Amino acid sequence: MKNIFLAVCFFLSCAGMVQAEQTVEVEGRYWFTDLDAKAKVTTSGLSGTDINLKSDLGLKDEDMPDFRLTWNINENNSLRFAYTSVEYDGDKNVTKTINFDGKTYTAGARVISALDLDYYRLGWIWEFLNAADDKVDIGLLTEIKGFSVKAKLDAPGLSISESEDFEGALPALGLTCAVDVYDNFEVNAEISGMTAGSYGYLYDAEIGVKWEPYENFAIEGGYRVLEIKGEDDSDFAKVSIDGPYLGALFSF
Repeated sequence: MKNIFLAVCFFLSCAGMVQAEQTVEVEGRYWFTDLDAKAKVTTSGLSGTDINLKSDLGLKDEDMPDFRLTWNINENNSLRFAYTSVEYDGDKNVTKTINFDGKTYTAGARVISALDLDYYRLGWIWEFLNAADDKVDIGLLTEIKGFSVKAKLDAPGLSISESEDFEGALPALGLTCAVDVYDNFEVNAEISGMTAGSYGYLYDAEIGVKWEPYENFAIEGGYRVLEIKGEDDSDFAKVSIDGPYLGALFSF
């Protein structure tokens, strides 16, 4: 929350210097997601079990709010901060023995699980190509992507409680594209990501439409995919989230 507060303060201070040709956009989305998450954690010589957090632990899909703040500095350059967060929970009697971070959860035991994800982005968009009388815009996206993944397993009947945190940040590169197909109607797409070699990767991609029925107000919808994977020797954590989204955008 401190990081979000500092980022918002930064944007608001910039907005105070905005001139007539510049705009600030406030965007809120609701993302209807499907989760695919797997993990393996080895400790003290006890080999971890490959765990599917949905089928093995009963984690349920949860929808995600997404907040974005964009400062359009001029016609070709924009600065954007984005944040999304979700908490997944599960409660299930496991059907197989699970070794996680040095602890053993025997088959039949009740396991209460949680997976929390926070995802931050701060990026610069440079629209280097304006074609077809400014109806097609293609941009280069440079970002810093920060994320925090927390996993927790509790087995009350076995008196076991174990948690594991995975945090990181990566620079990322990507492309954006927007096409005006009709008056006040736009089709857009974006993809960005980065690999850390044997330590994992992250990518984020979406395609959508935006309709502006009134000046300074737009309605949007589309489909988005986010995947994060971290690896350490044979241990790993992988979270893949995808699904449609709906949102609204205000500019001033």
